[in-house]
Amino acid sequence: MGVIIKMLQWLFLPWLNRKFKGLAAAYGQEQAKPHFEVERKYPVSPEEFHKLSGRLRDLGFLKKSKATIVDTFLPAEKDGDMVRLREETVDGLTVTVITLKEWVDVDGERERKERESDPIDSVTKDTLMSLGRRLATEPLMSFSKDRTTFVGRRDKRAVTVALDVASGLGDYSGNYLEIELIVERQEDVAEARAFVESFVTELLGSHRECAISYMEMLKRSRKASSKN
Repeated sequence: MGVIIKMLQWLFLPWLNRKFKGLAAAYGQEQAKPHFEVERKYPVSPEEFHKLSGRLRDLGFLKKSKATIVDTFLPAEKDGDMVRLREETVDGLTVTVITLKEWVDVDGERERKERESDPIDSVTKDTLMSLGRRLATEPLMSFSKDRTTFVGRRDKRAVTVALDVASGLGDYSGNYLEIELIVERQEDVAEARAFVESFVTELLGSHRECAISYMEMLKRSRKASSKN
């Protein structure tokens, strides 16, 4: 059985990733355009989390949405890259999108190059989930979060801030602040990084080390659980 699984991965993982990329393009030409996601997330205490909504409003940010999100990660061709199915429920309406992320080196640090589709239909979602389960060597990783999203402008930049209550991450479950800027050009990445570091200090009142990605949290949590 192990040999068969490896053959399936060797034969179909490249095809599967190409298929995801094609679907992303087919379901949203404009959204599917590659861009750089300069994103940092920070663990925050319950007290800090409670105050952040008011702090953001004081800075002119507007609440965009409140959603329940379930992220499921499918096998990717390269270790560390991401193929994600996201089910997002807002006001009782659930939509599913495909997100492709790959790590790229920019000025000595790694950033995500991202591509995302418009909503996909249930047949496409079920097909991709089924293929993902068949290709994976263990159960697919998944977690959920209640996310409140704020949008605003700072220093002439469009900024998205998310306040997450994440569950299903083992010891990493809890409250997080996420700051995101989208930049189209690689040469703008360094400046966006500096902005995020400055802005989180402004929001929290002190410098804060950023957290690892949710996908990495899931991997570490699963590894820790397997040892127990």
